[in-house]
Amino acid sequence: MRQRKFFSLLWAFLALAIILACNGTTTPMNTLVPTLKPNPPSGSISGRVVSFLDISNPGKPISNAQVQVLDLPGTSATTNSNGSYVLPNIPNGEHYLYASSAYGTSNILTAVVNDNAQTLDIGYYQITIGGNIYLAPNDGRAVATDGKPVSGATVWVLRSAPFAISNSDGSFQLYYLDKGDIVVAATANRWGTLRYDPKTPLTITLNRPPPMPVPPRLIYDFVAHAADAQWLNGSHAPVWNLPDNDPRGFALWRKNFELEDGTRPALALETHPQWIKGGTISGSYPQVFTPQASDTWVIRYGFLKGALAGRVKFTASFVREADNTVVTIFNTDTLYREGFLVPGASVPFPAETLGKRGAIQLRVDAGDSAAQDWAVWVEAKIIRTR
Repeated sequence: MRQRKFFSLLWAFLALAIILACNGTTTPMNTLVPTLKPNPPSGSISGRVVSFLDISNPGKPISNAQVQVLDLPGTSATTNSNGSYVLPNIPNGEHYLYASSAYGTSNILTAVVNDNAQTLDIGYYQITIGGNIYLAPNDGRAVATDGKPVSGATVWVLRSAPFAISNSDGSFQLYYLDKGDIVVAATANRWGTLRYDPKTPLTITLNRPPPMPVPPRLIYDFVAHAADAQWLNGSHAPVWNLPDNDPRGFALWRKNFELEDGTRPALALETHPQWIKGGTISGSYPQVFTPQASDTWVIRYGFLKGALAGRVKFTASFVREADNTVVTIFNTDTLYREGFLVPGASVPFPAETLGKRGAIQLRVDAGDSAAQDWAVWVEAKIIRTR
């Protein structure tokens, strides 16, 4: 009896313990209670993959490009025909995107997602190439690349925007190029142009073309600067801008006056000798010159219309600064003829004047009579051809 009563009390105690446990009043230490956590906040990333370097089609969409989230392996999207892509359910935070296609790869862009959609357009980066530019020896007759490098040459892709300037060692790099065959051109000042085939090693050799002629350059106009000169007659009296009936002689400008050949130059210089037999007039210019081998005189001279008579000698001289030696540049004995004017002529400097400093003197000498010696300089210039 006593044993049966003990088991009855034991079963009653166990039943009470189970009921209390079910009512939550007692929780054993080793019991795990699951909790439900909310989904982490997220958003989406969308945008376009485009090429903005083709000047003929800026913003060109790149279709079938793969856009990957580098920090979320396996997360990617493919662009449609408009270059658009969508990456949904991207956790909040900073992410790194990268695009690739058959044309090349993009740079890596950063996107920050904060519960909202992030729009990110990926500007397409294309292939990079580099190379060297060399000057071909022997003025272009050889094509070997062992010549001197060309610095400062412009290298560009034909029909495209990218270009580069070569460094001092001739090296260059071109960025953002499409895959496939390209044509590269290069020029440097007066160097030639070479079309580059990418199937060959990327070395551009520029060949030297024939020198381009340098247009003539005016060094000095003696007619236009006649007022700067010291004009004297044979008695060393000044005669610049005296009246045209002064027997001492005179030097003055004639504007739109008719000459013996019927022309009317805008400006001519009349130099009338002193009105005596063998009278002279000369003009010494203060400008100092150092003639070069490429310097020439352009001269045109004759008489005013209506001179009727006269015989004069036109002379231009170079007075060397070092020793005052007078070197004749040209000397012509001209007899008046109706309708006559000496045409433009090109006269070189004498060899003994080249590289020497000196001044110029224009002079007119009369013959047996100075009557009506209406001598004019239509042109008297120094021209440099290189």
